[in-house]
Amino acid sequence: SKKEDKIVDAGDAPPDYIPYKTGNVWHYLAVPVSGDSTYTATLTVIDEVTENSVELALVKEEDDKNPGEFSLFYYQSTTKSLLLHKIAEYNSQHPDTLVFEPATPATWMKIPFIKDDTWDVFAFEGDPTKIPLVGAGLNLDSSLAGLNIKLSLTGKTVGEETVAAAGKEFQAFKVDLDFVAEVPFGGIKIQIPGKLGSFWVVPNVGIVQIKFYDMSRVVREVRTLTSYTLN
Repeated sequence: SKKEDKIVDAGDAPPDYIPYKTGNVWHYLAVPVSGDSTYTATLTVIDEVTENSVELALVKEEDDKNPGEFSLFYYQSTTKSLLLHKIAEYNSQHPDTLVFEPATPATWMKIPFIKDDTWDVFAFEGDPTKIPLVGAGLNLDSSLAGLNIKLSLTGKTVGEETVAAAGKEFQAFKVDLDFVAEVPFGGIKIQIPGKLGSFWVVPNVGIVQIKFYDMSRVVREVRTLTSYTLN
């Protein structure tokens, strides 16, 4: 039987799955599972720009744990997906800016969200220390530096769950991002599966919770939305 597209509407308007409009802000409480100090992470849509005839939302990610450091994400919203065109990372201590720009935009989210839907996010080949930091990043062991690895990142809509965030209870779509890294060891190639993160998305609000994982697929940090401003 044909799957039904599950969409949450605001009146008669189609949902804006993650409303990346200039001035919108999301604040998150980040709790490391290790017991390290909590901190606040903030996403701000600082501009909407046009590059190569494509309209992009420029989203700044920063936190109060690493002052002077921030990342800029260039997103394109379409009727079928949220595409990530480019990531630029800035550090006040280093003049060089790390920029990751895939040959084709990464499919960060596939929409509308349909349970068990899967998609290819992006593929990478090269030095693992140069893998783009998507969200909190793929923290591969630095001992792999200099090796040529292949990495593929895939997404899946797991389903719907209730999430408490920002003083409310939201019905959110859970999206998992998983990866497989192919690493050469002693003349053989070993495939290492892993999980980048789980994201709970509420249409017309945005991401209300995030869980990041370590290389053993164990949760290492939880970010929960504490407040937000939408224009």
